[in-house]
Amino acid sequence: KPPDRVGGRFHKMWDDVSSMGLQSKIDATPQNSKKGSTFEPIKKFQGHSAPVTQILVINQNRFLSSSWDKTIRLWDIDGGECLRVFQGHGDWVHSLCMGSNGHFFSGSDDRTIKMWNLESADCVLTFRGHSSFVKSLALLNSNHFLSGSRDRTIKLWMVGLDDCLSTFEGHADIISSIVPFGRNRFVSGSHDKTMKFW
Repeated sequence: KPPDRVGGRFHKMWDDVSSMGLQSKIDATPQNSKKGSTFEPIKKFQGHSAPVTQILVINQNRFLSSSWDKTIRLWDIDGGECLRVFQGHGDWVHSLCMGSNGHFFSGSDDRTIKMWNLESADCVLTFRGHSSFVKSLALLNSNHFLSGSRDRTIKLWMVGLDDCLSTFEGHADIISSIVPFGRNRFVSGSHDKTMKFW
């Protein structure tokens, strides 16, 4: 994974963040600009010591970033500063997912998922069960979330318990994406070139 590819992903995710409610911070948007216009970033956020893997929007003023440096950082849009650093994973952090009641989840190449308190930066719970890297996370409902792994399985977890409730098998490669699809259903995407509806 050359850094320039990861950098491209970062800039694409930053574009997505802008489209999710931060465009009020931008003086000129594509809708009212001339064809072929170019744009410069409003702010540059620095602090990670390795490539950034994912960004998760918390609200219009804050977002989280995960990195190969094994940390997650909470950023302030207006001030442009890092507010908190979440440390505890033993390997690259690849996936982030917002929970409820001020908590979020992170998935790592250390094969674990961690539940964090957003305000205190404390790790509340560690979920173990995957036999390889955790590559994707999704909140299914207020009490349950899903994790996808390089071990080719998807696991269902209860938010307050560290025991896996169910395992979904069927993909032949890494599960790179999970998206809830209505009540208690979801779609998964894999490096095996397929999507599955569960």
